[in-house]
This record gives sequence, structure tokens and C-alpha cells, in this order.
Amino acid sequence: MAGDLVAIVFNDLADPRLSEEGGEAPPAHVVREEIPLIEKILRGRGKDVLTLPVGSEVLDAARELALRSPRVVINLCEDLLGDSAHEMHFAAVMELIGLSYTGSPPLALGLCRDKPKTKTLVR
Repeated sequence: MAGDLVAIVFNDLADPRLSEEGGEAPPAHVVREEIPLIEKILRGRGKDVLTLPVGSEVLDAARELALRSPRVVINLCEDLLGDSAHEMHFAAVMELIGLSYTGSPPLALGLCRDKPKTKTLVR
């Protein structure tokens, strides 16, 4: 039932720890490690869960979301195509599709990339 469907979208990355020499996993990978817990909690509350990686085929992910029409999308995408400058674009896609999603809207995500403009608006 689509009304009980919750989608979780996240960056589709190769495991970055494989190419790093020591240190902690980058934040995008740490987020991925939390997805099974989020799924478990949602399923425990009777929700159907669609876990959808967003990678180079951004439009395929958008089509899948449009087709499945989840009640809400938990947006864990922090970049697109490996570039954080594109973080706002997937939120914009979800808005254009008409989906409810967690996190900031595209305008806020874009403005946060320009600290001088953000400071001016806050003042």
C-alpha cells in the first residue's frame, strides 16, 4: 500500500574506506551504515520501506520514486555524482515530483553553499 511506503534515498558510493589509508569513514559512508537501523525501526512500525541508492543514474531513481509514490522520502543524499554542490538538486527533483521529504528544501541547501549570501540573509 503506497500510503504506508517510506523511501530512504542515499548516495550510491563505492566503499570509500577501501581507498583510504586509515582514519574514520567519511560521513556519507557512516550514513549508509545507519540505514539498516532506520529500516528496522520503520518496519517495526508497520511501514513498507523502499531503500533507493542515488548514483549516476539520477533520473532512474527519480522515476522509481515517482512510480512508487511513497508517503515520505527520508533524504540522506548529501551530494550527487560525488559533488556536494549538487546536494540541492535531488531535493529539487523530489519537489518537482510532488513528494514529501525530510531535510532542507533546495533553496536552503543552495544558499548554505554561499556563506556570504547566507550571512547577509541572516542579518
